[in-house]
Amino acid sequence: MKVEQLLVQYLYQSKSVSLVNIGLFSISPEISIIPESDKNQVLPPDAIKFEYDGNAPIDEGLIDYIVQQTRKIKPLATSDLESYSILSRQFLNIGKPLIIEGLGSLQKSQEGKYIFTQGTYANARLELPKHNFTEKISDEVDFSSPVKDKRSTGKGAIITVVILLIAGAAALGYYLYKQNKVMKPLDVSTVQQADTSENNVDTSMLLHTDSLALEDSISKNMHPAYTFKVIIKEYNNLQEADKYNKRYSSFGHNILQDQIDSTHFTLAIPFNTALNDTLKAKDSLSRLFGVKAKVSY
Repeated sequence: MKVEQLLVQYLYQSKSVSLVNIGLFSISPEISIIPESDKNQVLPPDAIKFEYDGNAPIDEGLIDYIVQQTRKIKPLATSDLESYSILSRQFLNIGKPLIIEGLGSLQKSQEGKYIFTQGTYANARLELPKHNFTEKISDEVDFSSPVKDKRSTGKGAIITVVILLIAGAAALGYYLYKQNKVMKPLDVSTVQQADTSENNVDTSMLLHTDSLALEDSISKNMHPAYTFKVIIKEYNNLQEADKYNKRYSSFGHNILQDQIDSTHFTLAIPFNTALNDTLKAKDSLSRLFGVKAKVSY
C-alpha cells in the first residue's frame, strides 16, 4: 500500500491529517465516507479544506496508522512519510500539480504557497493483496495419497521462516560491518575548538588530513574537522532540525547540524576518509535514509 493511499484513508477516518512541511487537510464531521466501498462516492463541494503551513509537524497518528496497516517498524514508517513529503515538495517546486487520488490536487502559487483544488470522487478503498483461489470441483474424498499432518506442516513453515530471518540478519550485519570498515564517520564531538591564532596550527592533526582539506583549513585559520560530509536532510526551521537530529542520533548515527541561514538548516554525517570515497558514502546514505543525499565540503 502506498503512503498516499494510507494518508487519504486516515483522513477519511480521523477527519484531519497534517502532512509535514506542506499543510493540514480536514473534512467536516458531518460528511461521512463509507469505508471499503466498491462504488464511487461523490465528494460534496468544499468537503475537504486545506490550510497551507510550511512548518507543519509530522502527524504521529498517521505514522501509527501506517505501522498498523503495513506492519513496518515506526522509524521505517516515519522515513517513508518524510520521503513522500520531500518528493511531493520537489514535484511542486518544478511547477507540476501534485494529484492525490481521493482528495484533489495541490499546486504551488507565485507567492510560494500551496493551493488546493478538491477532486470529485472519494477513494476510500485500500489496495489489498490479491489471492488466487481455486474452486472446489468435487466433495469426494481422494484416498490416493495420505493426508498430511497440518501441525507438522505449520511447524516446518515456522522453522523455514526463522532460518530465513537469521540468514537475512547475518547478511545485513556483514554488509554493515564491511561499510563501517571501508568508511568510518568522524566523531565531531571529540574535535577541539579552532584556535584563533594564525601561528597555532596543530601539526598532529595536519598529518591525518587530506592535503586539499588541509590547505583550506589553514587559509581559514582553523583545524579541519572532516574531509567531507554528506547532507541527508534539509529543514526550514530550527525546531524540526533539532527534533530529527535527536531522533537520528538515538539510532546511533553521528549527526552534524548546520545552519545555512535564518530559515535553512541541514543534517549531515561527516567523514574523515579520502575524498575519493564521496560517491560511495553518498550512495550508501541515500539508500539508508531513502533520500537523495548531497556531498558538501
